[in-house]
Formats: sequence, C-alpha cells, structure tokens
Amino acid sequence: MSSQNPLVQEVLEKCKPIWALDHAAGLLEWDLETYMPEDASKPRGFAFAQLALMKQERIKDAAGLVSKAQNLDGLSDIHDALVFLSRLLE
Repeated sequence: MSSQNPLVQEVLEKCKPIWALDHAAGLLEWDLETYMPEDASKPRGFAFAQLALMKQERIKDAAGLVSKAQNLDGLSDIHDALVFLSRLLE
C-alpha cells in the first residue's frame, strides 16, 4: 500500500516492521501450541517476549506520526489503518 501523502507514507512504512513482528509472534505461538518439545518452552517463551517488546517499541515510535496523520482529510482506506494503529497505542 502506498500514499501520495508523505506523512501517511511514513506511517505505512513504520507499520511494516510492526506487522512483521506480529506475524512472527503468531508463528511462534502456533509452534508453542503444536510442535514444541517440552525442553524448548523457556527459550521460545523468551523469544516470544522479546518480539512483543520490539513490537511495543515500534508502536510507540509510530505514535506521534499516527496522531498527526489521523487529522488529515481524504484518507479513505488508509484512515481505517490509522484508526486501527491508534487503538493499539491506547
């Protein structure tokens, strides 16, 4: 997804690693629930926690841009994504 608006484009670029971290955490969670050997729970739990912290840092980093971009007019679908991100920041 791209936008003509540079502020919105910057927000979208900041969302990419947030999505990637969330996706990786989802895969790790699936692994925890399905195939993980018992002795792997501690290192995988640590990895899961680190992914969550990294995601939280990225979300905080995007907070100011998301707030600014929410006030722009004529965003259509991108506005929905900004509203979603703002809810993550609450």
